[in-house]
Amino acid sequence: MMTLSQVERWVEQEAHQVLLDAVVTNGRRVGLAARLRLSDPAGLAGASVGLALQRVLELSYAATPLTRRLAEVLLACQQRDGGFGTVAATASAARALLELSRHPAGAAERECIEGAARWAIWNLFLQQSAGGERDGLIGDGIDSAICLWQLGREPAFAGVVRIDALQDAAEGWPEAEAVGELLALAA
Repeated sequence: MMTLSQVERWVEQEAHQVLLDAVVTNGRRVGLAARLRLSDPAGLAGASVGLALQRVLELSYAATPLTRRLAEVLLACQQRDGGFGTVAATASAARALLELSRHPAGAAERECIEGAARWAIWNLFLQQSAGGERDGLIGDGIDSAICLWQLGREPAFAGVVRIDALQDAAEGWPEAEAVGELLALAA
């Protein structure tokens, strides 16, 4: 069982792989393909803190000092292009920020968090393929399915990306089993 004090300690120690492993075995069960994408060193910090923030919000039902600390760390991971290193990390971070923005906070804090989430979603939109056999994908099928799992129900995401093309492309991707697991989570 993962505790909030463990989450806080792992974040402070920058033990991102340990944090990710704990989160995906405690409330965010995903298959191996998604786990490998989330563990990519280029986006590991954003993915682990984003998923941890989502889980902490589920457990606490409100903004707390820990959720604010996780948001600070997450915002520090955001790159100049709005992304968090990888498609999977960007999707996970954007969802965490959107969820945090729904909890009572000062107007300036909420605006900052929403702005960072919108910037991340814009990054994903810019990565969405247009035309050819990859039409609609963000990254590849697994990345696209992670986007749908994390953001498919978010109006802020659906209003920016070509969501129908993304879903059609993800369902037709060759790694159908791995993508299917993620699409089942998205449903």
